[in-house]
Amino acid sequence: MNYSANLTEILELEQKLEENMERSRVLTNLLTKGYLSSSLFSEQSNELRAEAAMLKEKKKLLSRSVNNGMTAVSEVEQLLKWASKANMIESFDEAIFSRYIESIMVYSQEEIGFKLKCGLTLKERLVR
Repeated sequence: MNYSANLTEILELEQKLEENMERSRVLTNLLTKGYLSSSLFSEQSNELRAEAAMLKEKKKLLSRSVNNGMTAVSEVEQLLKWASKANMIESFDEAIFSRYIESIMVYSQEEIGFKLKCGLTLKERLVR
């Protein structure tokens, strides 16, 4: 994943939000000094609010994407650390299972998948 591009875009969105706020302040100043009609102020103010809402939503989605990616990387690191020093497991260990497995998917009577918290899905064939 390209986190640096996402982080750069988040910074650009923050800059655009600051510019939006500054334009809103200028608009308010123009209104209070009598240089702008209230109808034009309302129109421009609504446009600025809509733009700010769109920028905030885009920033939120990018931030969530970066955070989810970082969480997955952290989970992979923890799984690799555990797997590299773990001994052979002879029986089911609920603590280990709960720590690394997010969910189980049943594909058919012969095949299931273990979705790991790091994002990987391991498909397993059931033996009879």
